Amino acid sequence: MWPRSVRPILIWSPRCGSRPVRAARPGGRAAVGGIEPRKGSDTLMAAVAALSRSEGRSGRRPVLAVVGGHSFQDYREYRDRVLASLPGLGLRLDDDVVLLGTVPDAELPGWYAAADVLAFPSTKEGWGLAVLEAMSAGLPVVASDLPVFREYLQPGQDALMVPVDDAAALAAALAAVLDDSALADRLRAAGYQVCARFTWYRCAAEHQRIYADLKWR
Repeated sequence: MWPRSVRPILIWSPRCGSRPVRAARPGGRAAVGGIEPRKGSDTLMAAVAALSRSEGRSGRRPVLAVVGGHSFQDYREYRDRVLASLPGLGLRLDDDVVLLGTVPDAELPGWYAAADVLAFPSTKEGWGLAVLEAMSAGLPVVASDLPVFREYLQPGQDALMVPVDDAAALAAALAAVLDDSALADRLRAAGYQVCARFTWYRCAAEHQRIYADLKWR
């Protein structure tokens, strides 16, 4: 899927409220979607630009694949501004940054398998199910240091967590995962253990326990 010299980074965005679009790959056509304020897209682009400059010296090129579509809100102005910033950052759309749009569920495992790391630099999240999805596919995660993630992740052990809106810290964390295979392997193993705590069976059992407690109140 990617040339050997390419270092794919996957960023997940919500698919609810979006329409299916044609997937874009390097050399192909663009699919618009997944660029919005709460996902920290502007910070991510700056981080990828910094990573590209450092990785480029070693002959390896990181590529950011953005999976997902529009949310229910209209973020076209923000999206246009973020995409317009790419040339100034030294990034090229459909080359350094690939917008995949909405991807069928059957194809998601392949995109996870093709990536080296999930970048999830949200400014706010309700819980972050995409983190578990990535971990279940064996993908190391770099996420924003939000209280909601600390409810089920241990920073530095289960995932690398960086301050919100800190492009330099995000770039450094992504570089650490890409360049340190032992770290990436440790995060993968920890991710599997995190996922084991959130199986559908355990979720159903916990809901059943809560409902039973409420019944007798």
